[in-house]
Amino acid sequence: MVELNSTGPARNEPTKVTPETQVKLGATAAAAATPGPAGLTTAYCSTYSIVARCPETGRLGVAVESHWFDVRNTVAWVQPGVGAVATQAATNQAFGPRGLSLMKAGKSPHEALAIMETEDPVFARRQVGMVDTQGRVAGHTGELCVGHASSFAGEGYVAQSNLMENEGVPEAMGKAFEDTKGPLEKRLMAALEAAEKKGGDIRGGQSAALVVMEGTSSGDPLKDRVVDLTVPDHPHPVAELSRLLKLHEDYSGYGELLEAAKNGETQKVKGMIDNLSPEAAELRFWSALELFNVGEKDEACEVLDDLFARKPGFRAVLPRLVPAQIIPEGADQEILSATAV
Repeated sequence: MVELNSTGPARNEPTKVTPETQVKLGATAAAAATPGPAGLTTAYCSTYSIVARCPETGRLGVAVESHWFDVRNTVAWVQPGVGAVATQAATNQAFGPRGLSLMKAGKSPHEALAIMETEDPVFARRQVGMVDTQGRVAGHTGELCVGHASSFAGEGYVAQSNLMENEGVPEAMGKAFEDTKGPLEKRLMAALEAAEKKGGDIRGGQSAALVVMEGTSSGDPLKDRVVDLTVPDHPHPVAELSRLLKLHEDYSGYGELLEAAKNGETQKVKGMIDNLSPEAAELRFWSALELFNVGEKDEACEVLDDLFARKPGFRAVLPRLVPAQIIPEGADQEILSATAV
């Protein structure tokens, strides 16, 4: 079922909707008739965002950018085994938990959004995107959202934006999401970067966030959280979020790096180290020590020599590791002697 009900000059119609997609754009006459100042009583997170489900893993996610402080805690809502919600424009923050609650109770995103519309007298000022564990989506761009404002839906995702410098931002986000291969977080990040290339928020940027949860709840929040990154205040939040995502990927792969080091797989370790972010000094340090402990001393000292040149404080750490039984007696002096001061 597809329902389109969009009027007003501040928005574009979606240009792609799949048979599985459920999208509703616009507001009812009743909501439009009561657009007064009540629409500005909550955070005005004019922004762009995307909610999506990965068809391969079932994971659910939201990515968002805004010229508003710490947008993560206002716009992005994800619950494992339920769905994801982005609520923005004249933000009704309650739409996050309310939308998740309705989907958990068995409502489709479209049904949940219709119920939320009846509960909000200024729905015309709201912008919402929702996705559930089946990949069904619903979107709403109220006719009183500040232009350029629009929504765009595709297979398992819906993107939305308001107060954009140029039209077509959600479409650009959707194309980037579809064209990018890899895990959900990488595809969501690509969507944000595409929005920036299209012009992004006319006011600039301040904060951004990327949240991915498992599609099925294990009952353990630590296991269900895949990625939860936020940039609360930064002049270039999308670029900073991209940097943090690369660091997250580096640290997520630390177990594999450490195991390879313990097994003396020198070439694999060096290849992985070469691919690390410049800021991933900790990973270089500890994996090099594992190489040293298994006898790959020359390779370990080569990595540490480069690290010490950039982060000399790590040299002072070495003597403290001997009594902690992390490296053997005398190893600290051997490493220090083999590396430049």
